[in-house]
Amino acid sequence: MNNTALKRTVKVIRKKIKLVSLFLLLLTFSINAFAWFVYATKVDSGINAHVRAWNVNFRVGDNQIVEYINFDVSDIYPGMTTYTDSVKVSNIGESSATLSYEIVSVSILGEEYVVDENGVITSNDLINSLINDYPFKISINASNPVIAPNTEESFNLTVYWPFESGDDDIDTYWGTKAYDYHELNPDNPSIKLKLKISATQISN
Repeated sequence: MNNTALKRTVKVIRKKIKLVSLFLLLLTFSINAFAWFVYATKVDSGINAHVRAWNVNFRVGDNQIVEYINFDVSDIYPGMTTYTDSVKVSNIGESSATLSYEIVSVSILGEEYVVDENGVITSNDLINSLINDYPFKISINASNPVIAPNTEESFNLTVYWPFESGDDDIDTYWGTKAYDYHELNPDNPSIKLKLKISATQISN
């Protein structure tokens, strides 16, 4: 084989290698992009608000009406889209009422905490823990603490996790823990919260 034929053969081989490399690169990119899309879609499916309704209808002799509400957050991670959920409260009675809530139990990444009758764990303990002990923040509030007759208010749950909380070690620890839990328990919510919501009649 002369030098000219050899050079042509080398060029053909190089061209084939480049095409194969380009094909493999595109294939890898496509797989990664598809995997990210599937994961993002899966995550997004867990941050839809589920608005529920509760009608408060006081009868003669009623002073307080209680309802238990469950909130589930399927997946949490640093930089997540803010999760919101709410319960609408409609007062179809004839008296105004004050709205309040207590946390009955909370489960975070499989670790459950329940309020007990002996006061070892109280609702206020759990509220303070949710505010101070995690890089993600969980807030619960009523749109108005007083609900007038024939009006509607709401209890709102918000969960958000900034991409950086200011403490890299805590972010890494809880980010890894949240990821591992979701991988091992894809069908279980990352956060489960049970509330006792009360409407107490205001005496005229």
